[in-house]
Amino acid sequence: MRKFLLPLLYPLSLLYRTLIALRNLFFDLGVFSRNRVDAIVISVGNLSVGGTGKTPLVLYLIDMLSAFEKNIAVITRGYGRSSSSPKLYLPSEKINHWLESGDEPFLLKNRVENLVISIDSKKFRGAAEAVKKGKSELIILDDGFQHRSLIRDLDIVIVDDSKKLEERLLIPAGRLREPLKSLKRADIVVFMGSEEDSHGIKGYLKDETVLCGAVKEPELLIRADSNEAVSFSELKDKKITAFCGIGNPEGFRSTLNSFDPDLLELLKFPDHHIYTQTDFTEIKNKFLSSNSDFLITTEKDAFKLPPNFLSEIDVYILRIAFKLGWGKPEFDKKINEIFRS
Repeated sequence: MRKFLLPLLYPLSLLYRTLIALRNLFFDLGVFSRNRVDAIVISVGNLSVGGTGKTPLVLYLIDMLSAFEKNIAVITRGYGRSSSSPKLYLPSEKINHWLESGDEPFLLKNRVENLVISIDSKKFRGAAEAVKKGKSELIILDDGFQHRSLIRDLDIVIVDDSKKLEERLLIPAGRLREPLKSLKRADIVVFMGSEEDSHGIKGYLKDETVLCGAVKEPELLIRADSNEAVSFSELKDKKITAFCGIGNPEGFRSTLNSFDPDLLELLKFPDHHIYTQTDFTEIKNKFLSSNSDFLITTEKDAFKLPPNFLSEIDVYILRIAFKLGWGKPEFDKKINEIFRS
């Protein structure tokens, strides 16, 4: 956000802050009703607009929680899908095309087949359907922190390590959907950065909140047409063209730069972008004109590529994994507690 716009947008942010404060107060006082479903509910959310790593954390939780042998469902809004109607996918059902569900549910279903996915803008309704029709015993709310109408057993909030002024202002002047003091509602705060940089948010947490750190690190580099794995060392001193339509494209750039390429050209598209033929032509021309050795995209973007594009150019997919660091024992303990209560 350019600083000269702040005087214009700041009054709107103050109005938005007031509305959010009233909304949260009405939930706290019971003016707005909250409902429970007959399942354990874990919410994964954040305070800001844009990518902070919710999907990698959801995948991490699915893998971790599978040890409890519960039928797991993910409740998600399904951004970018062609329909706004609620949709439930049972473990035996496949999603035929990402436009049916949105890109993130499609990614989840492809990574974890034995999963119930309920796509609904109303989290309680989506969770109730998953319990009733999907026999789900464990609900993971994707982007659920602001959806307070559904009672949850655990609130996990991801906070990034940016220190920009915009990160401390509410929309539209900044990127925050709620003020930092809303972290008082969180049971676990996952800080995407170093422990030293996290000290600034500790004052916003209640005493019993677990604060831990995590990173998103590269897991695999694979060819889109064959799923053949390629060593990351192959990228060193090579020319790379990359493209993505995600919430945090600079995080993608940073990861690619960690491989020490000779040149990196990144084409950035909006989050949940629906690619057009014009986009594919732009990507192809950039790749050819730069004499790049690799064309790389994200896992979320890869399944949006048409067969004719993949037949013309070798595309490589960078898969990212979520990894807990400092505070992991406390994170694990907090998770285990909800199954003992």
